[in-house]
Amino acid sequence: MDPFAPIRATTVHPLLVHVTLGAVPVFLVAYAVAAARRSAQWSFAGDLALWVGGAATVGTVASGLVANALVPWPGGIGLWRWLHLGLGIASGLLYVALAGARLGALRRAAVASRRTLGAALGLALLLAGTGWIGGEVLVFHSGIAVAAAGHGALAPTITRSRKPPRDLEEAMGRLRGAWADAQTAFARMLVERPSADGYAQIDAAAKDLEVLSAWLETNGTEEIAGLAGTPGSATPELRGSVAEMARMLRDQASALGEAARGHQWSSTTRTLESVTRACAGCHEGLRWTGEGSEGAHEH
Repeated sequence: MDPFAPIRATTVHPLLVHVTLGAVPVFLVAYAVAAARRSAQWSFAGDLALWVGGAATVGTVASGLVANALVPWPGGIGLWRWLHLGLGIASGLLYVALAGARLGALRRAAVASRRTLGAALGLALLLAGTGWIGGEVLVFHSGIAVAAAGHGALAPTITRSRKPPRDLEEAMGRLRGAWADAQTAFARMLVERPSADGYAQIDAAAKDLEVLSAWLETNGTEEIAGLAGTPGSATPELRGSVAEMARMLRDQASALGEAARGHQWSSTTRTLESVTRACAGCHEGLRWTGEGSEGAHEH
């Protein structure tokens, strides 16, 4: 696939979103004036903007469903994915319903009232929340469908939690986010220059990595070992190997935090690489076993 393709199936959605949202301030202002002046002309102006936005919204929702199915979703942001999807469908249906209602009102020559303005304001608030999740959380922070962000693989932690993970899936999602926190902070310092804020971000990520790997060592060993065979049938040797991998990750994370707190650039570089190697080794030995990953066993 051409990495410089002018448009991709997963980027049609954010393209159409601009049309959907762009009509909102136009019909809000028009309906506000129409309700205040009882103006048929301003009502029509608001209706026209609403119909254009509503027509675009059909494509926006449809392309959003396509993007939701096609983009690779990294661990740790599932809540935001489904919240955005649910709010997107709800706001799309309300958008089209309001546009249909105003089309019926046009036939009756009904001027936009305060109720019309209230419905438009409610729609605008729902769209604002949906757009904030899609833009700020999923694109600008997490980099979903953004090539420079690894299509979401480098999404830093969205909300940091000190509570123990509920299960292995949550633990791995939070581990990925903490690793991405450290990687993105390091990359920015490498391109620009080391900074106290960058080291602090790496230190915080290292603490998360250390806590989560300790949880894996004591609570997730059986589940992880089950990835290499039938769950519940892992041998003591395999469980011991998994525990050793988790312990190695915990030790490397501790060393990373110590290097970051000391603002030691060379040590931070080496220990972050060691953390990544620990993750890669565990994935190669357990997660990718039998999946036929290309190059998974190349050395």
